Amino acid sequence: MAFITIDDKEFHAKINFSASDRADEKYSTQDVDGLTAIYLGLLQGDIKSIRSFWDCALLHHDNKPSIKKIEKALENRIEDDGTEPLFKEAFSTLDKSGFFSERAKMIADNMMKEPKVADNETDEQKKERLDQEEMTAYMKERYEKLTE
Repeated sequence: MAFITIDDKEFHAKINFSASDRADEKYSTQDVDGLTAIYLGLLQGDIKSIRSFWDCALLHHDNKPSIKKIEKALENRIEDDGTEPLFKEAFSTLDKSGFFSERAKMIADNMMKEPKVADNETDEQKKERLDQEEMTAYMKERYEKLTE
């Protein structure tokens, strides 16, 4: 279970409507909603996505800690344990959340698809496809690491 300790109190993560709304409000892009942006950021190893996750996942607490306190708690855990446990916990929380599990499955399914070779592929298209294949391989590897 994902947790951080702030002021000697343990706070557990939870994805719910409030978390989803906060994610949309603060972290969505033109292309994806907020939770998807956070999920993809975690998958890509973007450390800021850990902070974004916790900013949203603690909204269910009556006295949600400030972003500065969250950052300090994360920094303490990183000093003690490194980043990998935080990535795994956040990723797992989103992956198993009833609020996000269907989208997580869709993202994983799409990620596992190999790019198709176009008929009469130009050099530019080939380069783009090879770049996409490289990114797909990285994302698959990262997904497996985060879900082990």
